[in-house]
Amino acid sequence: MKPPRAQFTSRRGPMYDAAILAHVIGIIINQSTRNCAGEMTIDPAKFIEEKCGRYARGKHAGQLRGWATWTYVLHGGWTIDGPGAGNGHVVRPGQFISLVVADFNGNPYFTL
Repeated sequence: MKPPRAQFTSRRGPMYDAAILAHVIGIIINQSTRNCAGEMTIDPAKFIEEKCGRYARGKHAGQLRGWATWTYVLHGGWTIDGPGAGNGHVVRPGQFISLVVADFNGNPYFTL
């Protein structure tokens, strides 16, 4: 009997929205590396600011540019990494998979 397959879901939102920005900063804090003392090696807000930039004019002038898309596991199970036997692993429900912040055309500012 084959193991049940995992199901993934993605969410997307504009970076100028305060709730989306807070969620993206939270993801970066959870996924970033820390030094020996347990301190973060980057400042997430500064990192986002330098990668995305801000709108210069228009309706959202002065706010962050970009759209964030994050993917996570909806229902846990087996996922395949590539062709062949043994190229897969188990993922758990709620597990973070990826974060992409891109411009309106889909060109990524950064990925995680």
